[in-house]
Amino acid sequence: MANEHDDDRWDGAEDEGPGAEEALPGVFKRAVMVLFQPGELFRALSAQPRFFAIALLSAVISLVGMAAVPADAFRNAMMEGAREAGADQATLERMAQVPDLLLQIGPAMFAAFIGLVAPVLATALTWFLFRLIRRDESTFRQQLAVNAHAMFVGTVGFCATLPLIITNLDPEARFSVALLLPFLSDGFVQAWLAKLDLFWLWMLVVGGLGLSVLDERRSWRSTAMVLVGLWLAVTAVTAGLTVLAG
Repeated sequence: MANEHDDDRWDGAEDEGPGAEEALPGVFKRAVMVLFQPGELFRALSAQPRFFAIALLSAVISLVGMAAVPADAFRNAMMEGAREAGADQATLERMAQVPDLLLQIGPAMFAAFIGLVAPVLATALTWFLFRLIRRDESTFRQQLAVNAHAMFVGTVGFCATLPLIITNLDPEARFSVALLLPFLSDGFVQAWLAKLDLFWLWMLVVGGLGLSVLDERRSWRSTAMVLVGLWLAVTAVTAGLTVLAG
């Protein structure tokens, strides 16, 4: 018989027996379902919350993708930040001599780390918002499973953005709302919209769906509005600080 304490499995298979629950799809199928069948996926996850394998898959994809970014992209970003901070020419010359491998290993490892840790951090926030404040009927593990799968949308977005990052040698390149409005002049609105990643918007809407599925009293719209509204507020503050500093 299956051990009831078994953790996530890559193939999603579980021992069958009288009264056994329907097997949860494997991690690769779940990765596809979160993009095209999120409602069905989250209903299955509410009964069998699994999170580690999808988080590990996101981490591995992020690691490989970030490692593919040319070292010059990170060198340019590092040196630009140093110039803005008032670094002298000697410092800039030393930065220009940093080995390519070192420049690539750091961001790649950090991306993998974030892929594993971000779902836990996000769940700490959603647990506070929806469980403690709104009194949703969901467990921390259920929310963690939802958030880990919703964040795979962000991983897909990174893969889609990768050609743009490599072409422009810009690690911060993104498909933002500002790209849809090229006529905007520099200022707060343009800076704010430039921070609004379209894949993040998709991720938050999908996450809102998953969190609403965990409590039948809650609607997708109201849950997604909380997540998107908080994201808009945070990006507005950071955009305002950027404009003031620039």
